[in-house]
Amino acid sequence: MNAASSTFIIPKRKILTKDDLDKFQESQAYEEYASFIVRLNDSVKGLKLTTECIVSPALVNILEILDTVNTYCKEIPPVNNEKSRFGNPAFKDFHDRVTSTAFELHENLSIPPAAIPEISKYFTESWGNKKRIDYGTGHEANFMAWLYIDVMRNLQFNYWLEPAGSHGVWGLDDYHFLPFLFGSSQLA
Repeated sequence: MNAASSTFIIPKRKILTKDDLDKFQESQAYEEYASFIVRLNDSVKGLKLTTECIVSPALVNILEILDTVNTYCKEIPPVNNEKSRFGNPAFKDFHDRVTSTAFELHENLSIPPAAIPEISKYFTESWGNKKRIDYGTGHEANFMAWLYIDVMRNLQFNYWLEPAGSHGVWGLDDYHFLPFLFGSSQLA
């Protein structure tokens, strides 16, 4: 089936219990997601950060979107928030800006217009939780196809995002998992 004849659905959170997670881990969607990560991981084996890479027109468009989002972060500075170590309230304004411009940001991608609402939902969910002002690997999972660590690190440090589901000293990183996977692949 090609993208033009596909049916697009705005995603809703459906993994709420251990049974839901087990069901997802047995699905074709999970297999495709995990396979995508493995292919990305394999593609960087033995490469250095300085290795030249081919940048396609589609990738240029994605990088422009990410540059725009990074600009929003610069335009919406953190506010003085001495009450909390994490969770700068200005992040809510940033999140609103990303959400309100998501459809517009996707218009230059070579995708069917009917796909924009679905893709935009994943896009807006990938920046963190507006209510909790946190960011974690679940948000990273939403952003897998778009992941750009420089932008996310900028948001995490600027807005002091709470690490979502932090495991403290037991976790590799409070926010991200995939850079460790890809980095270990580079050393393989």
